[in-house]
Amino acid sequence: MYLAEIGKFNPLPPQREVELAIRIQANDELAMKELVEANLRFVVSVAKKYQ
Repeated sequence: MYLAEIGKFNPLPPQREVELAIRIQANDELAMKELVEANLRFVVSVAKKYQ
């Protein structure tokens, strides 16, 4: 996934994160994908600090 694509994902509201976490505990792979993709922007911003 490229940086331009990561910018397309918006941060999730806290309630949505809770909903996804509950679904992830029930082994919902789509919920896991959504949560991971929504947090990629944060991951990249942290990684850039360590370049």
